[in-house]
Amino acid sequence: LLQWISPLEPHKRHHDIRSKRLEDTGTWFLETEEFEKWYNKDETDGDFVPLLGSYGIPGAGKSVMSSLVIDSISTQLSIDNDNTCLAYVYCDYRDEAQQTAVNMIGALLKQILAAQSQHIPMEIVNSLKKRKNTKTQILDLDEASRFLLSILGNFKTFYICVDALDECNSEQRANFLPLIKNILENYKYSARIFVTGRPQIEQQVHGLFNEILPISIALKADAGDIKRYVEWQLKKDDNYASMDDEFKKEITDTIVATADGMFLLPALQIQSVLDQTSISKRKAALISMPKKLDEAFQITIDRIQRQVSAKSKQGMEVLKWTFMAERPLSVAELRHALAAVDSTSSSHLDHNDLPFEKSLTDYCHGLVV
Repeated sequence: LLQWISPLEPHKRHHDIRSKRLEDTGTWFLETEEFEKWYNKDETDGDFVPLLGSYGIPGAGKSVMSSLVIDSISTQLSIDNDNTCLAYVYCDYRDEAQQTAVNMIGALLKQILAAQSQHIPMEIVNSLKKRKNTKTQILDLDEASRFLLSILGNFKTFYICVDALDECNSEQRANFLPLIKNILENYKYSARIFVTGRPQIEQQVHGLFNEILPISIALKADAGDIKRYVEWQLKKDDNYASMDDEFKKEITDTIVATADGMFLLPALQIQSVLDQTSISKRKAALISMPKKLDEAFQITIDRIQRQVSAKSKQGMEVLKWTFMAERPLSVAELRHALAAVDSTSSSHLDHNDLPFEKSLTDYCHGLVV
């Protein structure tokens, strides 16, 4: 039943993003006045606002922050589940075929069904089962919206998180946002909606919901978080002990100072420094490292291409497959795709041709994770 409701599996995307989040980073966001007002206030407070948006440039860490917000809410619900539920969806421009408005609504619906069945009347569940058994096609947009609205009415409070709204196809976004508006109109005092996206999406969101005066947080990579990340990367380096504390501090301070509000740029910068094989070369790399994201991408691609032939070829092939794929690829799918191209047999796939799993990311120098 759940798979029929929606093929999207937000929990997998969430676990993937969460696994990359460094411990103790992002806590500043949860302590902002705007987040506190959205999360802890209720209808009895004069400044209660049910919609919080967080907008930032590419590489600012929006999806990682979404994962932190989701985990923070989940932890609280596990302690005090007072007829409260949480559902979320991560938008991804690479998954345009499946990322339709009805599938996104269905993803929210099936999460609540799976996690909060004790709060949902059986007649709603039975109606869904009957609909599935009497019609072969999936739910349409109106049906999915009605079922979701009906279920949400059974909760005292509910949280809905939508990450990277700008990565949703504009047509599908135009179909999805009216549902969010409908939810806020029907459940003004029980709804808590959190959305992230690039700055250009803020005007569309706030224009649609201007009557409730949504609040927003401009998201930039926090200097303290970047410092923790760089120090973590340094400690992981095989030659950590060979660098003195002064040089380690110089690396950290220089990268933090040039981050330009992004996490992605420091990630590429520290990689370009630590790839060097001596202190002198690392010092030179620190001086010459790219200061802009497009420069960092170009330098990283150059480094991929300068590897020995087999590694260079595979690194570029992995980039092509991940960039051109119509949807995100699993590790198994990517390994099989590469093996099919390089297979020594024309009639069948030899499993000995599958590239080593670790090599998929190692040869891409941080561009594929």
